[in-house]
Amino acid sequence: MILENILNNAIKYNKENGFINIKIVDNKLMVQNKSDEISDISRIFDLFYREDESKEGLGLGLYIVKTLSDRNDISVKAEYKDGVFQISLEW
Repeated sequence: MILENILNNAIKYNKENGFINIKIVDNKLMVQNKSDEISDISRIFDLFYREDESKEGLGLGLYIVKTLSDRNDISVKAEYKDGVFQISLEW
């Protein structure tokens, strides 16, 4: 469920002609995609939060990722820099 939601978000919010990079190094997974600017990255794991109301979805995907990660001792972090959104899982 964690991976499905992360990959679905990367696909859904990837910019046209963008990219999706997936890296696994040791005990860390990183998924990057080209993205519109994220105005409040601190809220993306909040229940029902949607950065872009024009996109389909309920604002549940990253909330589920965070909840399941916390329950399984997996650290989850999100960053936005220079047009690239990155979510990282570390266990």
